[in-house]
Amino acid sequence: MCADRIHNAVLRAGRRESRLCNILDRIPVPWDRETGAPVEDFSYDRMVFEASEYFKDGLIAIVEVTGPGEWLDRMQEIEDDLWKHARIDSPFGKLISTNIEVN
Repeated sequence: MCADRIHNAVLRAGRRESRLCNILDRIPVPWDRETGAPVEDFSYDRMVFEASEYFKDGLIAIVEVTGPGEWLDRMQEIEDDLWKHARIDSPFGKLISTNIEVN
């Protein structure tokens, strides 16, 4: 019972995050609690770094526990749109960032 409540609350939070924080297609930026809105004036480089950190430090851990489902879908959405908006030319095609940690 308690596990179901926690699971449902976390799913609702994830859905709100997707609805409120996506700025460029489905790429999120942090929420500014003071303004009650997504952080504005994010550079592209900062946006992709923050999205990759959310992916790496947040979503992967959740998916390791929950398995396939909405969280894995969210990871795929972010990854798809990061590659969709990749801007860095390379001999092998577009890259998301010059920051190796992001790629």
